[in-house]
Amino acid sequence: MIKLANYIRCLRLQRGLSQENIACDLGISITAYSKIERGATNISFLRLKQLAKCLGITMTSLVDYYENGKNNRSEQKVESTFVQVTEQKNTLKGMQSRIMELEKNIRILSLAISDMRGHLIHEESQLDDTESL
Repeated sequence: MIKLANYIRCLRLQRGLSQENIACDLGISITAYSKIERGATNISFLRLKQLAKCLGITMTSLVDYYENGKNNRSEQKVESTFVQVTEQKNTLKGMQSRIMELEKNIRILSLAISDMRGHLIHEESQLDDTESL
């Protein structure tokens, strides 16, 4: 069941669909659909048929994959795409973390610049006061 669940997930990712997209098409909650992709629930024949339609493949393709595993180029491409998506997701997480760090540094520098401006304005006003004497 997990093998089929992973295949379904790979197909969804390859097509650029979210779990929400598929869940909506199936008329189920995102949580229920997530259980399908994790292999945490049994899938009825009717649900498999609906999934195949949502994913743009035949029911035969799903059943063949379940029975035989990845045995042709199409399934190998799906697996490869899944690996690439996972790697890109990890890269994006790293970039998001770096962006948050840079934003924090920008806020700190902005505060420091504001503080320096305040000191300069104060010093200028003191100079003006001494020059007017």
